Amino acid sequence: MTPEALSFWTQADKPFLFLAACIELTNALAYGPGYVCGLPCSWDGSCSGAQHLCAATRSEDAWKVNLIGNDEVHDLYTIVGNAAKQSMARDTDPMVSTILAYEGDWRKVFKRNTMTTFYGSKGFGMAQQHMDDLMEPLSREVMQKKRAKHPFGQTRKEHHAASRLLAAHAAAAIKGEIPLAIKAMEFIQKLSAMMAHEGKPLEWTTPIGLPWSNRYHDPVTERVNLWMHDHGVRRPFRPVVADGYKKTINKNHSVNGSAPNFVHACDAAHLLRTVNAARAEGITQFALVHDSFGSLPSHAARFRQIIREEFVRMYEEHDVLTEVLEQAKCDLDEHNDKLSALVDMRADLTGKLNIKEVLNAEYAFAYPKLSEPDTKGEYADGKYKTEGTATEDYTERFQEEIQKVADDNFPGKKNVHLPWKETKEGDIAFIFKNPKKKPILTDSRGKPLKEGTVIRGGSKIRIAGVIAAWEKGAKRGVSLWPDAVRVIKLSEGFDANAAFGAAEDGFNADDYEPTNFGNDGEDADNDADDAEAGDDAFKL
Repeated sequence: MTPEALSFWTQADKPFLFLAACIELTNALAYGPGYVCGLPCSWDGSCSGAQHLCAATRSEDAWKVNLIGNDEVHDLYTIVGNAAKQSMARDTDPMVSTILAYEGDWRKVFKRNTMTTFYGSKGFGMAQQHMDDLMEPLSREVMQKKRAKHPFGQTRKEHHAASRLLAAHAAAAIKGEIPLAIKAMEFIQKLSAMMAHEGKPLEWTTPIGLPWSNRYHDPVTERVNLWMHDHGVRRPFRPVVADGYKKTINKNHSVNGSAPNFVHACDAAHLLRTVNAARAEGITQFALVHDSFGSLPSHAARFRQIIREEFVRMYEEHDVLTEVLEQAKCDLDEHNDKLSALVDMRADLTGKLNIKEVLNAEYAFAYPKLSEPDTKGEYADGKYKTEGTATEDYTERFQEEIQKVADDNFPGKKNVHLPWKETKEGDIAFIFKNPKKKPILTDSRGKPLKEGTVIRGGSKIRIAGVIAAWEKGAKRGVSLWPDAVRVIKLSEGFDANAAFGAAEDGFNADDYEPTNFGNDGEDADNDADDAEAGDDAFKL
């Protein structure tokens, strides 16, 4: 093979992780079932800072960070990005039109702002992130002649103005999308300020029993007279060095560091509780980085459950916000007249989330991190979206591509309707498990579907290769490589016959009333032998 043919792995989202997986797979296939794999399977939190604050406040917005079990993956970064763009569209600032004309990856634009908000980022820092992550790389592309001009203007003054505007709308969008989480951070900061005013650090015992102290002191500094020598040049040099710390608390540092330190403490407590619970069940090999939980494939299924179980157990056993408040009440002056306001504030920080729902939240840890599609309909990271939304103005584009799949696989069939479902986001075509499957239509056993194959209600089929059109400038493009699609009744709010024409040979919504919806068992065998099925089946 040519070097070019062997370099396919370099195009993966994370090339060296992909290469390591290829090597492990090659070794496993060569060795057989007894092969011992050394490559960990890892599960990442879905914006873990927000997850912990949503759990601590029982926020109903927890679905945005996948703490509520459902069939759909939600992405807070995309949600915030969409909200920020809608907010900017109403802004009268002349820079807005320039910003909204940008055709890059909008999820990526707002990801770092969103993620670091829960670790202390504010307006100035968020604006600087846009300069570092967006403006400067685009400037380099212009210098390297990869771009004709900078999309946000030709001067650094314009770039800074755009960065400040992006940061302002990002901050407002984050606060609007998960308000209880942001208020919880403000609560911790106010507690820290109250403690610092009395010259004391905010302290707390974490859910794993370790003492936590948000202690910041000003350093004792002095100037040191030195000389710098360089090939005959001698010049004085007076650096400032720290020699111990003052007894007084640095109020600004204490307040700014309190919320992110609190979130990190919750992160660390969950990680250690998870490891201890796993060790108790004989799992001793781990690969851990902050909110990334990894173990060997042989333990993968159970370890993934333990992660969620310990998250739930931690927040069932510990009301972390009340605990830090109670500790502060013990440490503060009993005559502090501002304490009652914080007691009232804590009482308001309680939503209606049932924390046990996390146990069934498949995507709470390790959900696909997808980017916005480019103008060809694919994603910048080479992955594909796991759902396709069909609205009234979108059905024509879907019709053409879905019809092409039907024509390619079922020649002579003029209208083959594929299953849809209704969700709170709208009418969704298919539910996908794997966005990287090779395009093919098979039954649940992997046998190719043929004319006359009967698919029962509630059974599983496999469909791949449905590519929905991408319209430049409109954030509706999707590339679909679905797998393990559940056959379900068409939603009442979506008229497939109106969208795709009458179903001469395919699925007619008016005639389809499945009696065994949701059955994963005996009706999952979708081959031609089922041709004698009853009224609850339809033919492709």
